Amino acid sequence: MESIICKNCNGNQFDISGGRYVCKFCGTVFVDKEKSKTERLYLLARRAKDENNAENAVKYYEMILPDDPLNWEPAFYSAYFKASDTTIKDIGSSAYTMSKSLDSIMMIVSTDNITDQEKESIVIEVADKIMDLGEMMFSAALDFYRDLDIYSKSSRRSDHIDRLSGVKTMLYQLGDSIEEWFGDNPMLMGKARTSWQMGVIVHKKFAFMTTDPETNHRIIELYDEKANG
Repeated sequence: MESIICKNCNGNQFDISGGRYVCKFCGTVFVDKEKSKTERLYLLARRAKDENNAENAVKYYEMILPDDPLNWEPAFYSAYFKASDTTIKDIGSSAYTMSKSLDSIMMIVSTDNITDQEKESIVIEVADKIMDLGEMMFSAALDFYRDLDIYSKSSRRSDHIDRLSGVKTMLYQLGDSIEEWFGDNPMLMGKARTSWQMGVIVHKKFAFMTTDPETNHRIIELYDEKANG
């Protein structure tokens, strides 16, 4: 680390470990306060993640992002926990917002200076989280609409379509992003096909309700072919 000069011996060579810089000449220890702060935030964010505390996970991961913008973890989990902490009313918009971040997250993982095995593990983690989220949102949207009376179903039909359309888009996009960045990995393409299959199931639940069912059914056929190709 050339930008720091040891205050005791004027040396400029350091051993670096955990935000601590040890002068190679005299052993004086310096602490990188910004790195130490980020490490503490990661501890808090991961604790919130493990406890499924969406509010705190979003809070701490968003605090990390400005200092570590090219790390997949805060990029993904800040978006994921926002989406997972949604309400019935906002399922569609939350799923759409989540879908918009997936390609950039896959790009970050793909271009990161880590092993292929590590990349594979991360993509599996992301894919499983998104598919679980999609299943949860899908079930919640169906249950809510099913429990409405006939009059309410008619007046809220458009909202129901928007919710399912958002979930469908998120699942299709997950598969598309995996294909774009990891299309040569058979295991990860298996995840992509599963995500497309789930998207098709969701899409079939509302395609006939739309103002353009023919176009929707063509898209279903396209993704059904991708899922089973």
